[in-house]
Amino acid sequence: MKTTEVNESLIGKRCECISFGSRVTGRIISIEEDDYCVRVNIRLDTPQRWGADLYTEECNWARKCDEFGSFRYLRILPEPKEPNYQTVGGLKPFSIDEIRCIHHLAIQAGAIFGRSVSRKNHSRPLIHTTHTLSR
Repeated sequence: MKTTEVNESLIGKRCECISFGSRVTGRIISIEEDDYCVRVNIRLDTPQRWGADLYTEECNWARKCDEFGSFRYLRILPEPKEPNYQTVGGLKPFSIDEIRCIHHLAIQAGAIFGRSVSRKNHSRPLIHTTHTLSR
């Protein structure tokens, strides 16, 4: 981001910046500008530990004359959107014959109740199968 792009409409927006060498996310809480530089104060989503200190806010800045500073790593993020869906759940009762069929298929596949049936090789990955039963 450049110093010329900073204005008061950025306050409250989500952003990503560098804090103590790692990329972190937060929300812009204030902007300070003087004759020589621009500073953006950010409240971090997760506090950052540096030694025995715990920081909840970060200040990114840049000089106006040559854009030098941590401001070049500041990036505005899009606001998260609420999902627009409804979850519908239901249970389908299985008959005893269907349960026996599923159990038989699981044994044939080499996995039953999340454990490998093979006694020789215990590090073998589990094989999960899906079987659709029709009536």
